[in-house]
Amino acid sequence: MENPDLSTRLRALAQPLLNSADAKFQEQVERHVAASVDKAVKEAVDDRLAVLERALADLDRRLRELENRA
Repeated sequence: MENPDLSTRLRALAQPLLNSADAKFQEQVERHVAASVDKAVKEAVDDRLAVLERALADLDRRLRELENRA
């Protein structure tokens, strides 16, 4: 059976390493998630803007047609 004091010491020595690895992993996950969300948001905004741009172009065309009739 291991000496409890040795086990406690090993855990105490390993804990900072585990904390550091955990923090780095968490940062990587957060960056990846942020990048994925940013990409999804950009695509959604681009899609919505494209719809708005087409609608504005249609309105502009229709206004020109109405102006030409007058």
